[in-house]
Amino acid sequence: MPCALNTNAPCGICVDCFLYSFAAGGGGAQKSRIWTEDAFSLLSAGDTISDRTINAIFETGTMRDEKGNASTALNTSEYIKPGVHFLDVVTLKDVTADEFRYAIGNILLTGRYGAVSSRVGRMQNQVLGIFGGIAELPSSLELVQALHDQFLASDTPMEHPLDSGSLIKATKQVVSAWSNRRGISIQLSEEEVTSTIADIDQNWSDAERENFLKRLDSSYEPFRQVSEPKKSKNKKKDTTEVAS
Repeated sequence: MPCALNTNAPCGICVDCFLYSFAAGGGGAQKSRIWTEDAFSLLSAGDTISDRTINAIFETGTMRDEKGNASTALNTSEYIKPGVHFLDVVTLKDVTADEFRYAIGNILLTGRYGAVSSRVGRMQNQVLGIFGGIAELPSSLELVQALHDQFLASDTPMEHPLDSGSLIKATKQVVSAWSNRRGISIQLSEEEVTSTIADIDQNWSDAERENFLKRLDSSYEPFRQVSEPKKSKNKKKDTTEVAS
């Protein structure tokens, strides 16, 4: 049975259901083991958002009326300026090595977010640090606040566009202290992060992707349970009539 999460028909036995969660009425549920947060920009909304002016559309959804006349009314819509950076923290809970490769690969391959991303632009994700432990990392907002304080302390101007190299360097400096937080026991070095990303890219490559996904899918086989069809509550009882 194919999985259709967006139509409220999760199969409950595929990789995405096991990893990203599902909930089905009467069919059980699985909590997500990929915890995400809102992503924040270091800059203010006034520095990252601009307006564009377009022709207003008619009730038919086009910019021309029934007679073919173009709309003369104007409408404005907001958009994110090109080159804006957003910082986010993603937590993976109790994942296997292949689940880790799958989740991080999805993050690296994702380039569009939101309903209007096809019209206003794309994003490129980059992993700046990988940690391990028994506790969550600081939140995305804590990360952005720490960066903001560091930029202010060093008199670094915070205006669009921010230099990507400077922002990445500052972010790595901030997160380097996270290994001292309670419950965080492992922080991969830059070389280890690079090697990990290379391993993920290799497993997601055209040559290895099919074997990788089959291996991951087969790892759930011991946990798959096909639900038995429910018995009808209104089943008629067998009756026997005796004539006397």
